[in-house]
Amino acid sequence: MRERWAVAYEPCDMERGKYLWLRDSCGEIVIFGSKREARKWVLAEISFGMDPDDVIYIRLPGKSA
Repeated sequence: MRERWAVAYEPCDMERGKYLWLRDSCGEIVIFGSKREARKWVLAEISFGMDPDDVIYIRLPGKSA
């Protein structure tokens, strides 16, 4: 089964555990093939002022064939 990872960042309601999801230009949540790939993208694209400690990596269930 292939891994799938999503990235959430910047809490928008910490009391309720809500974060913004990394999305593409069409508004779809970006899915990475590994946690390492997701971390690499975040480190390369992180904007000034964003706290890397606020980034959450979420492993998604694998897709069925």
